[in-house]
Amino acid sequence: MSTTDQSGIGPGKGTEFADVKVGSDANQSYVLTLYISGVSPRSSAALVTIQRICDQELSGRVELNVVDIRLHPEALVEDRILAIPTLIKRLPPPLRQIIGDLANEQRVRVALDLVAPVHGDKTDDL
Repeated sequence: MSTTDQSGIGPGKGTEFADVKVGSDANQSYVLTLYISGVSPRSSAALVTIQRICDQELSGRVELNVVDIRLHPEALVEDRILAIPTLIKRLPPPLRQIIGDLANEQRVRVALDLVAPVHGDKTDDL
């Protein structure tokens, strides 16, 4: 997983992390941007969830950019971010914004098209 940390909360604050490839078993590459606000509980939970999904299901084929809007408020305008946390799936198409409870792993997996929605799930707001 290639990660650019602009959050100011992780190791190497504001630096680019080296590519870590554990395995590359699928052909689709993912480009994700996670917008957070510092170390708030919702932002922290979202970061843990997204990193877990990237490590478990997208290892070796994902670029995850983490943007802390407190440090980079201009990013809100660029990507039209209205709520925090927000995850943007840039690749593979279609472009998708996932807003709200990003601690719900099943909901995030469905939004990233990693699993099919389960009948009765509340994923209509993705």
